[in-house]
Amino acid sequence: GQQFADSMMSCPKVSPGVEFSEEGCIWVKPGARFLELDATSGNQAFEERSVALSGGFEVAVGETGWRVGAALSGEDVQGGA
Repeated sequence: GQQFADSMMSCPKVSPGVEFSEEGCIWVKPGARFLELDATSGNQAFEERSVALSGGFEVAVGETGWRVGAALSGEDVQGGA
């Protein structure tokens, strides 16, 4: 969530998933997370899988110094013991 919020507030660094110019940028960022914990005497076993996709855009409004943008993120999380 925090990485998405950080990306939403400004154009990310230039990378293969980012189109950037002085007028603005368009970005797309995929993500995946896998977590597997074995049972111990103090913890239960746990497994979590997450797949996400986020993206957004930012454009300059003339030569006013203002910028307008939007971002959207979706994530599918599955977990269990």
